[in-house]
Parts: sequence; C-alpha cells; structure tokens
Amino acid sequence: MAAKEFSSATDDLLFLREYLLPTLIKIGSPQFRRFIVDLLPWKKLRRFRDIVDTMDRVTTHIFEEKKKILVDSHSSTVKQDGQRKDLLSILMKANIAATSEDRLPDKEVLAQNDLRNEVTGALRNYGDSDIPYDELMSLPLMDAVCRETLRLYPPLTFVTRV
Repeated sequence: MAAKEFSSATDDLLFLREYLLPTLIKIGSPQFRRFIVDLLPWKKLRRFRDIVDTMDRVTTHIFEEKKKILVDSHSSTVKQDGQRKDLLSILMKANIAATSEDRLPDKEVLAQNDLRNEVTGALRNYGDSDIPYDELMSLPLMDAVCRETLRLYPPLTFVTRV
C-alpha cells in the first residue's frame, strides 16, 4: 500500500523535491533533518514521512527474515531459499560468506538493491535506447556511487599545482 502511495506523495511535494530538497539535504545530519520534519505542521510532508517509514520498516523486516533463513543452516527452508536467484538473496549470501573484515553492514546491502532498482527503472523508461545524460544525473543513488568511487579511486593520485 505504501509503495503505491509513494508516487502520488512525491507528486504532492513537487516544489519541495525540485527546488528545496537539493539544498536542504546538505543541512545538518539525517537525525537533525528528521527532527525538523517531525516539527513542521505540513500535512503532505508528514504523509510522505509516514510512507517512507512504512517502506523502511517493511523492507527491513523482509531483509531480516531472508537473513535469518540464510544464516540458519539447520532450517529446512535453507534448501528452498538457496534455490532463489533474486539479486537480494545473491547479495546477502555473498555478504554472509565474506570474512568479517569484508562484510558489509545490512544497510549497504539493501542500498545495493535500491541502486539496482533505480537503474532498472531508468532503463525501463528508455527501452533499448541509451539513457540521456540528464536522466543519469537525476538518479541520486547512481550519482552517490559515482562520487564515492571517484573519491576512493581518483583518476589522478596527485596533481602538481604551479
């Protein structure tokens, strides 16, 4: 239900999303921004907050259930779940099999799945043709991944200034 309402809720906040959000997300920590959203008496914003909370709660529950099934080697459902080919199950299996130093936090595993959904949504909109540059730049998770990758692995390791 929350996923169906998400699109209409974002349409209700078009002005906020297009003009204010790019600036507002740079102010303070996520906890501070959440505190401000909780204080504002804006009905549409609170509806959007509730939808996002519901989606987060449901996806976290699904993730924890899948994780419990994958970790519990004595369960008979492990054999059933081991047959799954969905990306989230594959990511979770790889993360569980990784060493403790290489293991990702659960939020990062979910974020990888969110990135995939964002990119496949954009691909679905354009079919076999190339995605326009402006559309790629409007994908927030893709932008974050590219920026972080360039930060960790810069194309130039040093620059001499004259």
